[in-house]
Amino acid sequence: MIVRYYLFYLFVFFLSFFLSGRPLFAHEWFHVKWVNDGDTIVLADGRHVRYIGINSPEIDHENNKAELFGYEAKKYNKTLVLSKMVRLEFDKETHDRYGRTLAYVFLGNGEAMGCL
Repeated sequence: MIVRYYLFYLFVFFLSFFLSGRPLFAHEWFHVKWVNDGDTIVLADGRHVRYIGINSPEIDHENNKAELFGYEAKKYNKTLVLSKMVRLEFDKETHDRYGRTLAYVFLGNGEAMGCL
């Protein structure tokens, strides 16, 4: 009898993911075309991806001056991901107020960008 309850709840759990329209395991691999700054990249498909869990110093843009170490963060980000394949994992919130995709970004060796 208890086994039936576990199977029922397991079925409901998996069914909820399928009905949500999002994949159960949201892993996708993408080629990085450009690095905007220390926490934003542009994929080959044109999407701008903002790293979840990282807030690097800003670089010059519009009427704002660069913050201390902003260009160093961009340079380091380039060495890690530019022209490489990265895996994206998504959270509940998929876009920020600027329209960028929000994702956890993983390198080919499995390391998360926020854990380096």
